[in-house]
Amino acid sequence: LCPDGGIQPGSPNLGVAATSDVFAFPAASPPGQYTGQVRGAMGSTTTEWVSAAPLTYLAAPTGLVAQPATSGTIAMVLSWDTVPQATAYQLTLGGAASASITVSPASAGQAPPNTYTLPFGDTDPAGAYTVTVAAVGGAGTIPSPDSTPLSLTRIAAPTGIQITALANYVQLSWPPVADAASYRAVVTAPDGHSDTPALTIGSSTPSVVATLILPVGASGDYGSTLTALPAAGATSLVASPPSARQNMTIIAYADAATMAEAMFTASVAGATGGLALLAAFPALTLDTMAVAMAKGGYAAEATGQGLLAAWPQTTPTQLSQALVAAYPPAPSTPAQVAAAQRAEGVSGATCGKALLAAFPTLQTTALAQAMAGAGY
Repeated sequence: LCPDGGIQPGSPNLGVAATSDVFAFPAASPPGQYTGQVRGAMGSTTTEWVSAAPLTYLAAPTGLVAQPATSGTIAMVLSWDTVPQATAYQLTLGGAASASITVSPASAGQAPPNTYTLPFGDTDPAGAYTVTVAAVGGAGTIPSPDSTPLSLTRIAAPTGIQITALANYVQLSWPPVADAASYRAVVTAPDGHSDTPALTIGSSTPSVVATLILPVGASGDYGSTLTALPAAGATSLVASPPSARQNMTIIAYADAATMAEAMFTASVAGATGGLALLAAFPALTLDTMAVAMAKGGYAAEATGQGLLAAWPQTTPTQLSQALVAAYPPAPSTPAQVAAAQRAEGVSGATCGKALLAAFPTLQTTALAQAMAGAGY
């Protein structure tokens, strides 16, 4: 076998019945044209060399690079420089998973594409991958060696996810994932429909804390998965597989006060409560939210924190007015106490006891006047 004037010997002293020989092409063999020759020998006497049709040893593809796909799927678009006389390319995937892929032209007679979109499915594991590409030709060609390997890393899936659902306001937290620049949530509704709601990251250390908001009125058993995403334009990192599914039960409350009471009982902070109430009841105003949180059991300070979390541009005057309306001063005179008791439907006997408990030195005439003035 003669490459560019040189000679690569085959097997010497083949038997007289031999009609073929095999030549190995190490990866370091130079690409180009080779000519196979054979002659017979008997002692020192030889025949003339007989040449076969020239063979072309294809060059290994160069310029193998990857770019993340922009179609919304998790995939890497691989591309490389074209190789003359190639009729197809052979991609080899190794590492965390293995595969062999042939890239062929769309129709006979066309040059093969020098690009391929490599998908990563939900079950393809995280870890290190290598990709190589080799050129394959038609008759009279020898497939090229593999290209220089391209390294890819699939990011690990998020783990240790904690979820708290406050009506349609959902809080999530999990340990940060190495190489992740952002995250994506997929939520599956009770009817099986999946959606990708906006995921708002509040903090990233020591744990990632995020929130997502489901449609108003959502209720029932939902499921959620998280995917860790690399930075935009990263050429060697691949988005993670989805996390294990996390189940959550969403409760739709009849009114804001009932929801506020449930959150107060569960020790939900005022600021978080305000955000959750506004997500569940978008029509709430500063005043109506203050009243709902007051009825739910929140102290004025916690309610103020909730109002500012829901409406950060609230002025001090607006805040104080809303809180004063939601938390009126306690009755300070017998007449005020009696009026408050009457407004709540308290009986006369109970009102009298309440007046004496609040004002132990109250005389009978003054007690009667207070109750009469209240409408008893």
